[in-house]
Amino acid sequence: MMMTERLGKRCFITGVLAAVWAAIALAPCRAPASETVVRREGGRSTASAFTFADGWFTAPGLGRIARDDVKDWWFRPAETAAQTSVPGRATGASAADVKRLEAYRRQGLELAGKYPGTAGVIILDDGRYTLTAALHHKYRYHFVGLILNESLLNWARLELGFSEGRSRRSISLARCLTKDGRLYTLDPNEIRIGRPGGGTVYFDPNSRVMSATIPGVEVGSVVEYIYEYEAYAPADWRLFFPGFYFQSELPVRRSILTVRTPAGIPLYSWEENWDVAGGERTGLLGALQKLIRLGRRPFRRTRVKEDGIVYTSWRWEKDNVPPVVQEPLMPPNSEVTPAVHATLMKTWDHLNRITGGMQQERMVPTPEIEAKTRELTRDEPDIEARIARLYHWVQKNIRYISIKSSLSSGWSGHPAGETFRQGYGDCTDKAILFCTMLHLIGIEAEPVVLRTNDAGVFLPRLPVLACNHCITELRVNGKRMYLDCTTQDHRYPSLRADDHGVLAINFIRGERRIIPIPPGRLGLGKVARDRMTLSPDGTLSVRSRNRYAGMYEARLRTGWKRVPDALRKQVMQQYLNGIAPGARLRDFQMPDPQDLSKPFRLEYTYELPAYLVRAGSLRIFQVPERERKFPEVALERRRYDIVYRTSEARERRAEISLPPDLKVVDLPPDVDIRGPHVRYRESFRITKGKLVFKSLYERSGRRIGLRKYSAYRRALQRIEVATHKPVYLEGVQNSPSAARESGLQSSRAR
Repeated sequence: MMMTERLGKRCFITGVLAAVWAAIALAPCRAPASETVVRREGGRSTASAFTFADGWFTAPGLGRIARDDVKDWWFRPAETAAQTSVPGRATGASAADVKRLEAYRRQGLELAGKYPGTAGVIILDDGRYTLTAALHHKYRYHFVGLILNESLLNWARLELGFSEGRSRRSISLARCLTKDGRLYTLDPNEIRIGRPGGGTVYFDPNSRVMSATIPGVEVGSVVEYIYEYEAYAPADWRLFFPGFYFQSELPVRRSILTVRTPAGIPLYSWEENWDVAGGERTGLLGALQKLIRLGRRPFRRTRVKEDGIVYTSWRWEKDNVPPVVQEPLMPPNSEVTPAVHATLMKTWDHLNRITGGMQQERMVPTPEIEAKTRELTRDEPDIEARIARLYHWVQKNIRYISIKSSLSSGWSGHPAGETFRQGYGDCTDKAILFCTMLHLIGIEAEPVVLRTNDAGVFLPRLPVLACNHCITELRVNGKRMYLDCTTQDHRYPSLRADDHGVLAINFIRGERRIIPIPPGRLGLGKVARDRMTLSPDGTLSVRSRNRYAGMYEARLRTGWKRVPDALRKQVMQQYLNGIAPGARLRDFQMPDPQDLSKPFRLEYTYELPAYLVRAGSLRIFQVPERERKFPEVALERRRYDIVYRTSEARERRAEISLPPDLKVVDLPPDVDIRGPHVRYRESFRITKGKLVFKSLYERSGRRIGLRKYSAYRRALQRIEVATHKPVYLEGVQNSPSAARESGLQSSRAR
């Protein structure tokens, strides 16, 4: 599976990667009947074959055509009609094709037998990257899969992107063999090309999508297709970053990666998680296999000759790869599956030079930017308050819309003045503008690119870009910090949680640093102060005051600003219903969630009728929302680390006023539970006639490794047990309520 198939589309900071590798299109494996060049001003030129070199298209008898005059370059296979074969009637090539696909089916069924309930099997997963002698980038992908469940019927649909004027695409084979032996082949005339439906936040005027639907696909079908992508005019041929994953949620019969470069052009690569799945023997044979391979790379390097050109070929392969078994809060698949990453560069110098240079060229203040910066900061002497004003202004006033059409705009954004004037931009554009404004108040700042942690933490050993986001690095008052202008709900200095703990690449400074994970109070932080009153009839009245920080605050702002004012009390009432049946909201106060200049707080008052639980002569009382559950430690053993969004801290103090006719007979013991990355403390005290409850839950970091899992699990289980122990109360003799209850019981006895 290609690397970009595993990364979510967030914002297109890598224009070439978005237009080249992330937008895969399709290719032939048989000789096409013809090739066609489509001119921008209209008209077409058709020949048996075109050659592109040095910015010109050439073909026998047609002369030269400049690349800037070409809108598209495509070719059509010789076959032009769909073919359908049925058992007993297949002849010639169709009979051979049926036999071949039936062989694939047998392989798929054999592997599926080892994994009962699997939705399907990937029988062949074969990707080949080529840097051609003309320094074009090519990718050819061959897929064969067996569908065993309706959830995989979408394998019939192909949607493949490319960049008009820079790349071409083709589908050379797309077909299926049904369970009863009917063979369907895609008619090339059914292939469509259109603009991507990217919604309102991403737009590339040159972006196109080739789409097609393989006919006849049903449960039990074997699906096969081959497509190819060629970037015939890459902005920089050295930006060639092959990447491939060898494991999926489905079992894989064979997964292959091949990378070719012209002889003499070196390739640098590394593997990740190579020995964790597939093709590995166990026991003594497995140990012997690893010993033999010790110190050797798991690829085969050969020389191949194609069209008279000698290529060096590197090939990685895995067979019989088991599916990834999902676990609660496991890392993204890209972190745990076998993978190969490759590059033509041994150092970061070239990327630093071209990307850092383009970024600096765009951070030029215009008179309008200078005026706005002065307006926002002139009456504020504190430097961090000035930074906060600029940060919040960019967050709120520059809408997130991505428009990319070249390497420069894709990797380095648009000029700051253009983003300011238009009022929109993507993550890179926002970072460029924010840095420009920070420079005007004397703050050193640069854009940094990264891969968000929800796409999998990526720590490249060599210069490989697999990034999907751009934020800002700055230095202030002797400290380094990071801010992300794409979010509208994080208050300074809070940083979006999916930026925590990832590698930030600063091309201007030539540095790569891990963004630190904040302490829990700034990661997912909450402080609660509650006053509760327990009435003689068992009704509990609660007034809760809560303040938040980091991801907790941002998440609440995001949610509440989507709720109309007229419905907010109704939404809050629904929340209280989850605490206890019959809860009644009495009062609810909340500041404007859009106002980032003030901390976000929630204050609400509610009642829980008949809250006490009777147990003979005792009454059982539990502090609302005290009980904790940790489903992520339900498994005794795990295959993968636990990965949270960020760190966490929750502090609480509750004062409970008890009625005079009830007394405390038993309190939960004080606890101070410690484990790897986690600590929980709580206590109950009788102070000035009130029951006072205090608790503090803290979890540092965001990853719990397998070596620490057992100890971490024990700690969380102890916290679960501790927080489920209630307070026991008992009626006071001769109290008014006790007398009333005694009289009621006597009356019932008579």
